[in-house]
Amino acid sequence: MPTDPPRILEALNALREEVARLRQEVAAGRAGQEQLTLREALDRWLAFGGKIWEHDTLLSVTTMTRRWKRLGNLRMQEVRPLDIQGLYEERDDGTLAAATVNLDRKYLRAFWKWALARQLAENDPTAAWPIKRGPGKRVYIQIPREDQEAIERCLKLRFRRWLRFVFATGLRSGESRKIRWSWISAEDVLEIPAAVRKQRRAHRMPLPRKIVEDLGPRGGDEDLAFPNVPRSRQSLAKVLKRAARKAGLPYWRAVTPHSLRRSWYGRIRRAGVPQEAVQNIGGWKSRSVMETYYWSPIGDKEARAYLERI
Repeated sequence: MPTDPPRILEALNALREEVARLRQEVAAGRAGQEQLTLREALDRWLAFGGKIWEHDTLLSVTTMTRRWKRLGNLRMQEVRPLDIQGLYEERDDGTLAAATVNLDRKYLRAFWKWALARQLAENDPTAAWPIKRGPGKRVYIQIPREDQEAIERCLKLRFRRWLRFVFATGLRSGESRKIRWSWISAEDVLEIPAAVRKQRRAHRMPLPRKIVEDLGPRGGDEDLAFPNVPRSRQSLAKVLKRAARKAGLPYWRAVTPHSLRRSWYGRIRRAGVPQEAVQNIGGWKSRSVMETYYWSPIGDKEARAYLERI
C-alpha cells in the first residue's frame, strides 16, 4: 500500500474507476459471467439433463460433425445465428422429416434459453428460426417382391444379404445393423438386447431356416453379422435410394430403411397371420401403434387382382 499522499490518491482514483466499471457490468447483467466455449456449455447442459438430438441420444460435441467441432471452440458470445443455421443445414440432408428437424431445434432453443438464464450467453442465435415446413404428407409405400428383386440386382453383394434379412424378419434397420453372432443361439433364435431396441425391451425372434442359411458361415461371438452395412441411417438410406433409382422405380424417393419394415408388415398380414402374432413377432409395444403407423396403401396390381375376384 503506497504511503505517499499523491500515490494514495492515484490508487483511490483507479479503485473508483474499477468500481464504476463493475457497476456498469452489473447493470448490464454481465458481471461474473463465465467465458465458456460452446463445447463446455453443451457438456454442462447435458449434465444438467438437457437434450440435443431427438429421443434420448445425448451425444458429446466431440463426436458430432466437423462443424460442431469448429463451433465448439468458440466462446458462447461469439456464436452467430448463421453458424447455428449452417449447422442445421448440414444436418438436414433431406432424409429427415420436418417434425424431426423441428424437434431438434426445440431442444437447441431450450439450451440457449438455459444459457441466457445463467448469463452464459448474451443473445439467442436461434430466436429468428422459422418453423420447417414439410413438402407435404409423407408417402408410405410397400415394396412388391418384384421391386425388391430389382433393388437387389442394383445393390452391391455386401448389401444384398442384409436386404433379404430385413425383408424376411421385419426388424428395424438400427437393430439389424447391430446384430452380433452371439445374439443368434444354436437353435436359430435371435435375442436382441433391450439396450439396442427403441422400446428398451428385449425381443426374441425365431429365424426362418432359409434366412439362417443365407447368413453364411458363423463368425465370432462379438463379430457383426452384417459388418459391411453402413452404421449411419442416413448413409444406408442413400444406398437404398440410389439402388431404387437405378432400378427404375417411380417411387424411389420414398424408399427408406423403414419402408422395408412396412413392406414386411404388409406381406405378413396378407399371408393371413393374426394381428396378435404379427405384433408379437414384430416386437411392437402396442397394437394401436402397429395399426396406425404401419398401414400403407396396396399397389395397383394387387388392388386389381382383388377386384377381379368379385
